[in-house]
Parts: sequence; C-alpha cells; structure tokens
Amino acid sequence: MAIPISFLGKLAGIIDGDGYISVVNVASDSLRKFASISLLITLIHTELPLLILIKDTLGIGRIVGPYKNPKGEDTISLIFNKTELQQVLFPLFIYHGIWIFFKVLTYDRRAQYAKAIFLMEQGLTKMSDLTLLSETIKSKFIFSLPHSPLGYLNLQISFFTFWVVGTLFSISEGSFLIKSNLDACFQLKQRTHIDLFEAFRILFNTTRTFIITNNSNYSQFSVSFKKDI
Repeated sequence: MAIPISFLGKLAGIIDGDGYISVVNVASDSLRKFASISLLITLIHTELPLLILIKDTLGIGRIVGPYKNPKGEDTISLIFNKTELQQVLFPLFIYHGIWIFFKVLTYDRRAQYAKAIFLMEQGLTKMSDLTLLSETIKSKFIFSLPHSPLGYLNLQISFFTFWVVGTLFSISEGSFLIKSNLDACFQLKQRTHIDLFEAFRILFNTTRTFIITNNSNYSQFSVSFKKDI
C-alpha cells in the first residue's frame, strides 16, 4: 500500500513535536557495549487512536503504557525499533526528502538522527564506533535547512503545510483557546527561529507578527481574526 506524502508529512511533524530518537548503550557483557537505536513518540493517553492509526498505516511499531509523566499525566508511547527504522520508516522519509526538516529547531535531536543513520549505513553496532563520526561526516546526515521563509513554504509538494498540521495544530506546540474577552485564538510557541516564524505568517496570509519571549529563546505566534482561525 502506498503511503501518501500528506500522512508522512504530518507524521514528521508529530515526531518533531513529541518524538525522540534514542541511541544508547546496551551492555552485552562487561567488555562490549552495543548501540540500541529506537524512535519513541509519546503522547497523553487520550491520543491512543492516533498512535494506533500510525502503527496500522505503517505496519510497524509497538504501543506501550500508560505511564505517568513528571506532570502526573497518563502517557502512552509508540516505539519503533532499529530494524523497523532501518527497513521501513527511515527509507520512506529519505525517499521523500522529509528528513531535511527533522527537528528543525533542535540541533541535538538532529544530531541523534545523524548518529542513528551513520551506524546503520556503515553496518556498525558498538557505541565506540561513534568516535568515527566526525563533524565533517555528521554534516552529510544533517541536511541543510532553508535559508528564507519562502524556502520553507516551497518544501516539496506542500510538505510544510502537512508538517504544520502535525507539529503545531494536532499535538504539541500549538493550542486553541478562548481569551477573557471571548475571542477565539490560536497560539503556537517554539524556540526562536525567525525564518520559520515568518513562514508561519506567510502561510496564514496574515499581517499579525510574532513576539519573542524569554530572553529571545522562544517566539510566540498568535492569531485571533475570524479569517485566520
């Protein structure tokens, strides 16, 4: 079954908002430590139907939980193991050019992806093999991002709009709310990224600007006009 780019774009957005690539030690004995690679998407328990949809559409992964998060909320996780990532999910994203956008605002997360891909492509299994991953080699796996707002909007086949739905609207970074004056509003807050937030403004076709908060570490974009909502 062909998986549409719209689904993969939204999935990439969900991973951007609530996913984490793990590359950790697994000690097989006292002398050798192997690299365990996995991808986790963790959501509150009410989002179980979404995780089931992702699992059934891709035909891979397992769902675990619920577990309590630090806030005391019940959460569930969809976990993809190394084989599933290597044979199904990563090839799909690479084929469609989607991983150029992975964790756009978090370099550390994109570096985790680079580690995972490096180990898989080179057929390496031990954590000590990561010493071979120099910054020069890492740049091969951490793709260049667009350098302008229009660059984001022009990502292949409307991928940007699908990503926005996944990461901003449906799950983690964005929220709908009613202000004290009863105006409906949509807000999103992420680490400051001028070009990306300007792309949001262009996408919404609005004159509203975004504000930078918390000593320039985060930006907030908010719309409340009926047309924008």
